[in-house]
Amino acid sequence: MMKNIVIICTVLLALGMGCSKEKIENEDTGEFTFRVKKNGKDWKVNGAQGHLNREDGTFYVQASGENNELISFNFRRNPLSTGRLAEFNADAVVPACELCAAIAASYSLDPAKDNRFEILGFDNLESRILGKFSVNLKKNRLHDGEFTEESNVYEGTFNVVYKERAW
Repeated sequence: MMKNIVIICTVLLALGMGCSKEKIENEDTGEFTFRVKKNGKDWKVNGAQGHLNREDGTFYVQASGENNELISFNFRRNPLSTGRLAEFNADAVVPACELCAAIAASYSLDPAKDNRFEILGFDNLESRILGKFSVNLKKNRLHDGEFTEESNVYEGTFNVVYKERAW
């Protein structure tokens, strides 16, 4: 039973990461631009993607970076809303190793800190969303691996293509 769970988690992690060796640098690839500083240092982004849930108007923006670490944001879009959002969610997951499904640490928004998430624009013709963020993520105790920080600050900008889906 445990073996099946590990296999399923591995497959889901690989699918969710959208891994691609072609997108190693933080460059404008046409598909995405995602620039991040983690704790003040450049964080190499390997891939980024966006999704829109048509049923409830929730956007999901996700980037994978060094060691397949994953940072995710989600928020609801009000019609034509841009600017700083009062309500959004952010989290990060750090795998135990580059190709494993095991999680070394997970992080979520630290409500005691100043977290900012701003939508700069939507391009409905090309299905793009542009934004910037500065978030403080605090380590969740569920995944209490050693060699991981207690908290991380992620600051950056993104310009990603989003795909519409009905969940």
